[in-house]
Amino acid sequence: MKKRRIEAELSEENIAHLQLDWRGNPEQAAQDCDQSEIIQAALLSLPAENRIMIELRHFHEMNYDEIAHFLKVPLSTVKSRLFRGRKMMAALLRGIE
Repeated sequence: MKKRRIEAELSEENIAHLQLDWRGNPEQAAQDCDQSEIIQAALLSLPAENRIMIELRHFHEMNYDEIAHFLKVPLSTVKSRLFRGRKMMAALLRGIE
C-alpha cells in the first residue's frame, strides 16, 4: 500500500507539473495545438487502409497481432500497410515544413 501511495503521489505531482508548464507557456501550448492539427490533417489525407492501421497502432496502442486479428487480415498486410502509411505521413509532414 505504501508503494502505491508513493506512485499515486508521483503521478499527481507529474500531472500538476505538466499543467503548470502548459499554463506557464501559452505559446508552447498553441504550437503543440498547431502541430496536432497538422498531424491530424496529414493522417486524414492517407488512404483509409493505411490510416486505420496507424490509428490502431499508435492511438489505440494495439500490437501487430491484435490489429491483424481485429481486421481479419494477414500479419504481413498489417506490417506493409503500416510501413507505407508511415512513409506517406513522413513525406506529407516534410512537405508542410
